Amino acid sequence: MQITAATFSDPTMRPHLQAYYENQKAEAVAAWRTREPIADDLVFRLPDRNVFAGEPIQITAEQMEKAIVPFDKWLDFQIDRFINPGFGHERLKMAQKQLDLVQANGPNTTSDVRTTFSSNGVLLATINTDGTSRLSNGSAQYLNVIVDKADELKLFGQRRVDYLTREMESALWDHHGGLDVTNYSDNTIPTKREYARLWQRDFDIDAHYASSLAAAQASYDDAHAWHQQSQEYLDQMRDFLLKMQEA
Repeated sequence: MQITAATFSDPTMRPHLQAYYENQKAEAVAAWRTREPIADDLVFRLPDRNVFAGEPIQITAEQMEKAIVPFDKWLDFQIDRFINPGFGHERLKMAQKQLDLVQANGPNTTSDVRTTFSSNGVLLATINTDGTSRLSNGSAQYLNVIVDKADELKLFGQRRVDYLTREMESALWDHHGGLDVTNYSDNTIPTKREYARLWQRDFDIDAHYASSLAAAQASYDDAHAWHQQSQEYLDQMRDFLLKMQEA
């Protein structure tokens, strides 16, 4: 038996799922009743070593039971586990995709830079092979209109690259003397490391990559742990439903 989002909207499964819900609810309430009450003389010590007494808020099993979401809301949440990108398998897929992307784009991979514009050693704009661009050092004030026009004309790919290259070069010549334009062929495009050496001299690309990789790995590990927990929960539910069907 495979549990999917459709399981929780299947009318024939509703009584079985409600039995599972009621069973889990009863177990949670029973476990709460066995908890030791919170002591009345709570004392908190702050980092500055000051101490103050707290007044505990006792929550009874009955109050806890009333706080549990109704069955139909519970069903909606179970469906959300399957279709919401922030949960379960979808979250794991997104985290895996991001990790793969970071791993595949290390410092020694292509920068995808097609053209750079600079003046007196100051980088003003960069056009990438996919037609995206980066504007810097004040050039946005007169180059943004060109990017907007390319969007308006719905230019993509090489047509966009050619348009941006032509129009940006003309606009930059109007505002800067001694403009340097470097066009790269597919065989001469610099790596990210080489580009950083040229234009981002204070940028530690290895440290940045290590940080990005660690963050992507942590996100994946968290998503994987959540997915494993979710899968164990679904396995428990499946076993319960199978036993009901066999009875």
